[in-house]
Amino acid sequence: MRRLLGLFFVGFVLSSTLAFAEEPFTVSGEVAFPGDADIIIKLLTKEEATAGKDTAQDRLLVLKLTPQQRKARNASFSFTAVPKGTYIIRCFQDENGNGKLDLGPLQVRLEPVGLYKSSWPFDWDLSNFLVDRDITGIKIELVQ
Repeated sequence: MRRLLGLFFVGFVLSSTLAFAEEPFTVSGEVAFPGDADIIIKLLTKEEATAGKDTAQDRLLVLKLTPQQRKARNASFSFTAVPKGTYIIRCFQDENGNGKLDLGPLQVRLEPVGLYKSSWPFDWDLSNFLVDRDITGIKIELVQ
């Protein structure tokens, strides 16, 4: 009986540890912007960022700006249930409403854009950050 209880206890501890290791996190902050259009924010893995793949729907935010946010030129964002991993945040102001960042010849940006921890042009090594806990207080400024 003791042996059975001991095995049960070891199994419980191991499963609790594994469940804790997979705990989802929150990534949140604020974005400052110059215009009145919606803001699109993406939390991307390296594969998504470098291969141009679409982000998972739970890591894509479209901020429909309120009159107060437009006046303040600032809005808050929050990603929830983010798995542990390494990510970047890329965002832009969708001035023409087509849902994608518009670039001209030679990758010249046509809409205000911003990255967390870096500036344009995108560089994974300068922009990435580890999510292994809740990340708060992120500040991103969109620039033309």
